[in-house]
Amino acid sequence: MNVDLTAELQEFIAEQVGSGRYRTPQSVVEDALSLLAALSQTEQQLKSLLRRREPPSDIGRPTENNWEALQQEALARLRP
Repeated sequence: MNVDLTAELQEFIAEQVGSGRYRTPQSVVEDALSLLAALSQTEQQLKSLLRRREPPSDIGRPTENNWEALQQEALARLRP
């Protein structure tokens, strides 16, 4: 698979390889995609938890219209 990347992303990948953290550009992309997959899974789990829990009355139930606000509040509550 060939993917076109912006100059900024290409530079970032080169920096990561140049730092010695990664051996190849492919390993940088693989790690990034693994992190994206983990983030997506965590987001789905969070959505599921929010749907099962009775939300505070001032927020309301999760819907497509208020998901962004609910997500931001949940993330704010998770931050130390």
